[in-house]
Amino acid sequence: MIGNPYTDPTTQLFFELADVGSMAVDKVYDLVHLACSKKYRQAVARQKASELIWKLKQRGYIEAAEKGKKVVYILSEKGKIKFIKKQIMHAKKLTGEKFLVVVFDMPQRENKARNMFREFLKRNEFIKVQQSVWITHRDLYEILIDFVDELGIKEWVNIFYGQDIWIKPNDWK
Repeated sequence: MIGNPYTDPTTQLFFELADVGSMAVDKVYDLVHLACSKKYRQAVARQKASELIWKLKQRGYIEAAEKGKKVVYILSEKGKIKFIKKQIMHAKKLTGEKFLVVVFDMPQRENKARNMFREFLKRNEFIKVQQSVWITHRDLYEILIDFVDELGIKEWVNIFYGQDIWIKPNDWK
């Protein structure tokens, strides 16, 4: 719901146009009421949603899928990764001496997934304690569970919170 129609940016633009003589004041008044109408706002919202869907499809973040007689949009693999990255950017730091520990031991046949997972940990402020033991001060527990599920490696990965580490790595921040 738009508050005061005369402080709305669209309304202000109409009045600025009227001030320079491009519209009569009564036409501006009609446009203000049109811009404030529920029907107009719904049409604008539909148009913006259509533009957003088109952009997301163009960038490969969503895919159309049929569900019965309806078309629904789902995140593509690229979209899921982008979503996880956004979540990581906004993850909070754990307080005090708490940290998140990731321990994994994947078989050789899972080499591609292991390398992808290790690269993910490196890029997201995890510190390597041992070959397959990594820690961070960021609270990425839920995000990591989702990521591990997406990679299909949950049987080889353990994620837990820790505290009071005995020997801190040299690059601990």
